[in-house]
Amino acid sequence: MNIKDLKYFCLIGIISLITAFIVNYMSPVGIALIGEWDIKNGVISANPKNSTVNHKREITDNKELKKLFDLGVLFMDARTNEDYSKGHIKGAISIPVNKFEDNVEMIWTKFKKDQRIITYCSGIYCEDSHMLAKNLEELGYKRVSVFPGGFPEWKKEGFPVEK
Repeated sequence: MNIKDLKYFCLIGIISLITAFIVNYMSPVGIALIGEWDIKNGVISANPKNSTVNHKREITDNKELKKLFDLGVLFMDARTNEDYSKGHIKGAISIPVNKFEDNVEMIWTKFKKDQRIITYCSGIYCEDSHMLAKNLEELGYKRVSVFPGGFPEWKKEGFPVEK
C-alpha cells in the first residue's frame, strides 16, 4: 500500500465518521455521545435523545421500598404478562409497557390520580419501568416512582413474591 492509498482510506474514514455524527444528530432517536453506565445511578442507559430514564423518579433504598410496600403502595409490573406470571412482587398488577394503550381505560377507572404508584421491571438493564412511569405521568398521575432494581432485586432481598 502506498501513501496515496493510505490518504484515500483516511479521507473515506473521516467522511464516514462525520456523516455518522450528522445522521445521529439529526435523528429523533439518535444516541447521546455520553451514556449512563454507573449502576449506582440506577437504570443503565445509552441515553437516546428521547430517553425515558429519569433518575429523579427512582427509589433505590430497598428498606424504603419495603416500607412503602408494607403501607400498601401500589406496585405496577411493566414486564410482559409471561414474565409476570412466572413471578412478581406480591400484590403488583401487570401493566406491560408494550400494551399500555390497551390498559388506559382500566387505569383511569381503577386508580386515583393522587395514588402513590411504584413501577418496576427486570432490573437496571430494563427501561420499561421508566416508560410505564412516564406514560402514567402523561395520564395525570403525579406520585409515580420507579424501582430500578426491579423484580430480580426484590426477590434477592427475600421480599414477598407470588406467581
